[in-house]
Amino acid sequence: MLPGLSFYYLEATEHKDTQHISGIARIDEDKYVWLDKFTVRNLEIVRSQNEGGVPLLQVLDQTVTAMGSRNLRKWMILPL
Repeated sequence: MLPGLSFYYLEATEHKDTQHISGIARIDEDKYVWLDKFTVRNLEIVRSQNEGGVPLLQVLDQTVTAMGSRNLRKWMILPL
């Protein structure tokens, strides 16, 4: 998606406060190990396959904020 379209979407959906966004960039593919959805599922990183099971993210997530939790999730799904 082009950056201009992203800002248009935010404005069209009533997200008027966009001054804090300084730029949009793609994730550099060479910096991370890209795990496919099957690997993420089989390793039970985000969700457990068993009812009552606990995914790895839930075990490790001791973050205080939602932003910290999202960042930890990103680190686990896109490891360096």
